[in-house]
Amino acid sequence: MGTLWNLFKKDLKTITAFPRLEILLFIFTFMFLVMCYNSIVYPRTPRPVLQIDFIKTYNFIFSLFLSSFFFIIPPLLMTELISGEYGNGTLLALVTYPVKRLEVLTSKFLVPFLLSSTILVATILSSIVIGFDFNNLPIDPRMLLAYFTGLILLSFLLCSVAVAVSVLSNRLIIAAVAFLVISLSWGTIVNWLANIMNSTDIRVYAYRETFKQLINLLLSPDGSFALFPKEQILTAVAIQLIISISCLITAFWAFQRKEFK
Repeated sequence: MGTLWNLFKKDLKTITAFPRLEILLFIFTFMFLVMCYNSIVYPRTPRPVLQIDFIKTYNFIFSLFLSSFFFIIPPLLMTELISGEYGNGTLLALVTYPVKRLEVLTSKFLVPFLLSSTILVATILSSIVIGFDFNNLPIDPRMLLAYFTGLILLSFLLCSVAVAVSVLSNRLIIAAVAFLVISLSWGTIVNWLANIMNSTDIRVYAYRETFKQLINLLLSPDGSFALFPKEQILTAVAIQLIISISCLITAFWAFQRKEFK
């Protein structure tokens, strides 16, 4: 555990010295302000803002946020930690030390995962709390739990794919491009299949739609917010988790057998 903690601190120091981290934090600060501003509901009628008004408005704002590329940037830091260090020889020097490769890769997964999760969760949950306050509504713990769960699972999925791509590629640019292609084409392919098969139900298996509908399901256990049946949403979530675990297993298997030159 002591070795893993030391590796974690080293990787955290490396990732916080990432040259473009300041730009990343600026982008998320900007998005935080935008989310906070738009979480204030201005009703078109004289009646007071109801909790259902706020939830519907915020869900719409979040859908736009989720469709942007900001969820892709944090896992890209992982490609810097793995493929980038492989390219400059740092990773070669590290694996020659008496440390387990399992601990090395675990640290390189945990740092970007925790960093991206912290940024995403802090941005969304803070804007929700501010929205409740400005609209004079009591804070709904269920809404906070719903978004927290969805964001953590989304971050876990993206970071799992990123670590697999990074281990399988020795070049930073190839790993970054491959991750971007996989992330952006995932939903496109699912939507294309839905159009070809003339079935809108397939759209729930696109990872962004999966976690958006999971949040809606947690917001309304009766399914009033969800666009798909409960069983189908939970099946889609299970598939995304299986994909995440498969990516991690592939990454650890490949890293154990990887030859460093």
